[in-house]
Amino acid sequence: MSGIGEGRNTRTVSVEALEDEAASWLLKRHFFNWTPDDQTNLDAWLETPSNRVVYWRLNAALARTERLAALRLSKRESSERTGRARRILLRVVAAVAVIGVLSAAVLLRFQGLREQTFATAVGGHRVVALADGSSVELNTNTVIRVRSFLGRRTVTLLNGEAFFQIRHDAAHPFAVEAAGHRVTDLGTKFLVKKDEDRLEVSLVEGRARFESVDASIQARSALLVPGDVVIATATSMSLVKQAPEQSSSELGWRRGVLIFHHTTLADVAAEFNRYNQRKLIMGDSAAARLQIDGTFPTNDLEAFTDIAGDIMHLRVEKRKDEIVISR
Repeated sequence: MSGIGEGRNTRTVSVEALEDEAASWLLKRHFFNWTPDDQTNLDAWLETPSNRVVYWRLNAALARTERLAALRLSKRESSERTGRARRILLRVVAAVAVIGVLSAAVLLRFQGLREQTFATAVGGHRVVALADGSSVELNTNTVIRVRSFLGRRTVTLLNGEAFFQIRHDAAHPFAVEAAGHRVTDLGTKFLVKKDEDRLEVSLVEGRARFESVDASIQARSALLVPGDVVIATATSMSLVKQAPEQSSSELGWRRGVLIFHHTTLADVAAEFNRYNQRKLIMGDSAAARLQIDGTFPTNDLEAFTDIAGDIMHLRVEKRKDEIVISR
């Protein structure tokens, strides 16, 4: 046991050398008289992180063999049995080395992890083609993170709204996560919209499973079919049926338009404000309650304000960064 514990934590050594040193420490600690000086030297050797990792990994492997009790030998026992103990311990070292190789293989698989972030600015529109043939269409001011690992495909919607067209693969499920909930594809086209405290999922085609995944959120789940719309918060979930024309209106942004059916001007303004830096402001509640039908380009505030002023006879006050509409 001479030489271990003296200056070893100040120089770089190979993994094999570290494992040999760790084996020597374990052999002396478990099979020979262990002194306070030995403990001091071991503590000093363990100050180096690489030493510490190898030592405790080997110690854990030795414990798992459940042979430790049988291998505790006193210093007075024969050298033959001591040699046998060392051979067993070195076989454990070899097992740990195999574990290390497997760990390296797992690490290589992790290196195959693909993670990308895609985003649009206010008023932006982008289609992201995924490697598996699926696609994600991003609406205004939207951020998603796409992750693929070990065949599992996951998209996290961090903000905004996105339309998913998923190439179904039962062996490699596709999931969308947002606001503590998950939508799992069962051969699906669906829309996901995330506001600050509200998540809305509209199924257009196929089937999907909706469920809560955050432990802090009340657990809820539903199997969705076309026309189903889930509206979820941290404390509630509702499932409603949507008419086909309403679904089409909600997807108008894919064609660059906003479609309104008996929509209050307050909601019209809020929708336009998602797509434009210049904001619509309702100047009074009477004007905000008025309703309108129509189709407008997402970035054409003038088309809407012309109707508000010329047809609805409202007051339109155009300022630098906003347009105020009032009675």
